Amino acid sequence: MISWNMNSDTLNPNQRRFLLISLLSVEKALRKTSQLLTQSSDTGILYTRKPFHLGEFRDTALEKINCILEELEIFIKQLGLNPLEEDSARIIVSELTMSWAGLEDCRSNRLKGYGELAPQTADWLDERIEHFASLIIELTRILSINQSESLEG
Repeated sequence: MISWNMNSDTLNPNQRRFLLISLLSVEKALRKTSQLLTQSSDTGILYTRKPFHLGEFRDTALEKINCILEELEIFIKQLGLNPLEEDSARIIVSELTMSWAGLEDCRSNRLKGYGELAPQTADWLDERIEHFASLIIELTRILSINQSESLEG
């Protein structure tokens, strides 16, 4: 392994930002993997997540993940990268906005691209999609107002 002493001039701000985002993605993937390996099944309305059975290799995989995270932490410190402070409210609002956009893509004019759609079915679907889209927008506003108040206070 190459030994190297980093100083503040070694990487420019764009390189630092790129490394930070990329390594953050790696860390999140490792943590999500660990979570899924230790989680039992999960059931929602439209999904059921079965646990990932590694048998005797589960503990080995979890140990490997922990080792990688420890090495990653050392590497990040060597790079002099500071952790990001993620704002949960922004993450939630962002995900809800993406959900709203996904709902908008479910309108009848888009579904017709997959085949014929009866006018009555199209009207009913559009009404229901509009309802759910409105609920998502309402929730987003509530969270955005709460976020604005917490920033002011």
